[in-house]
Amino acid sequence: MDPNDLTGGNPAGWLTAGGLGLAWGLNWLRKYMSSTGASVANDRAEKDMLERALAENEKLSERLEVVTKERNEMYKTVGELTGTMKAMKSQLDLQESHITQLTSEVAQLRQALQRSGHERRYSGDQGQAVVETR
Repeated sequence: MDPNDLTGGNPAGWLTAGGLGLAWGLNWLRKYMSSTGASVANDRAEKDMLERALAENEKLSERLEVVTKERNEMYKTVGELTGTMKAMKSQLDLQESHITQLTSEVAQLRQALQRSGHERRYSGDQGQAVVETR
């Protein structure tokens, strides 16, 4: 095919065809650069989003570590307090049994004193106990 067939050998036709080709090429280049620019901008936005997500994840990990440490300290404290309560309950039970034993001994001594016929009286101001026989 001869190029003169398209333009008819007219230089204005050649310039028009060249202008249209140049316009088409510039339009294609603009679209290509625009899509490439959008792609680059999209990649940058994704990168920024990932950086923010990673920074937030790091902050959350630090907070989780602090909360976990506090929780473990609380568990330890609760365990210690439970052990202390058990020890105190054991001491209380022992003291209650000792008091019960002493109360029983006092009752036995009173009965023995009453059986022997002695009674105890206090003489007035001195606060001295006087033991008399009946």
